[in-house]
Amino acid sequence: MSYRKRPNEVKERLPPFTPLLNSTMDAPAWRALSHGAKWLYVCLKRRYVLKFHNNGKLFLSQEQAEVEVRSDKKQTQKWFRELQYYGFIRQTTAGSLGVDGKGKSPHWRLTELGYMHDHPTRDFLQWNGVKFKDEFEQAFDGSPIATRRRRRHPPGRYSEVVRTVMEMPTELPSDIKIKCAGLLS
Repeated sequence: MSYRKRPNEVKERLPPFTPLLNSTMDAPAWRALSHGAKWLYVCLKRRYVLKFHNNGKLFLSQEQAEVEVRSDKKQTQKWFRELQYYGFIRQTTAGSLGVDGKGKSPHWRLTELGYMHDHPTRDFLQWNGVKFKDEFEQAFDGSPIATRRRRRHPPGRYSEVVRTVMEMPTELPSDIKIKCAGLLS
């Protein structure tokens, strides 16, 4: 007797999903990531297609990342730097302006997945335990360099200005009054 599939016994397929490996999520570097960086990583991994082996060609523009993560530009840029710092992603090609004037997004490689015919590098397992600080960026030689964002007033400077204004005399000397009167007439 042959077996026929009945209409209600059709094999159910899973809907599209993004797998996260348990070994990656158990790594100390993953636990040190901020929530936004983890969400950005999931958005990048969502673009990986096993059939095409497109690791190293994954791209996510700044604007797309802002929409998917629902955050602003500064936070998204910070999370990209954080993922690079901990070793979850590496940039394969930089973003640029194309010939026709349209921008090209940078291309990324996920280190937990193999690239071309190589094995996964899993750079995040070699994390040295130093937490990511956004106040400094890493230069190409590994030394820290200050970012463009700086505090407007160093601590204590504003309070000194207020103190000196409060200590100023309320009456102006007579020679200053004469000079001011000469400018007005």
